[in-house]
Amino acid sequence: MDHCDVSLGDYDGDAATFYNEEPRTARKPYKCNECMEDIAKGERHWAVVGKWDDEIRTYRFCSLCWEIIGEFSENGKTFGVVWDEFQDAWGSGASLQGCLNRLETAAAKEHMRRQWMKWQESERARAMRYRKS
Repeated sequence: MDHCDVSLGDYDGDAATFYNEEPRTARKPYKCNECMEDIAKGERHWAVVGKWDDEIRTYRFCSLCWEIIGEFSENGKTFGVVWDEFQDAWGSGASLQGCLNRLETAAAKEHMRRQWMKWQESERARAMRYRKS
């Protein structure tokens, strides 16, 4: 059965003193805070600026990670753990196809497929290290 019950956004910290999210055009190169892939100068992406625990922070997300965050977030957004959450879910039996079925665009589906392939590769490498020890 194709299921994907990933739910992002269970942030249990203090609420932000202020919070703003908006699409932007990169004036210089950045890294996506989720997938760690490059956001090229001139590329549209999402920026989140807020103040948590008396510290102003800015997070930047490629448009594909942002689409995925939007689909799988229910009670607010949590940043920096999206792919960890998916890896935990896939390791517990969640179906890649079930997750892909929840996404709208072909580009977001391909992005998720690439992240799944990276996870599969790391799992194989971990299994090989375990066998050698």
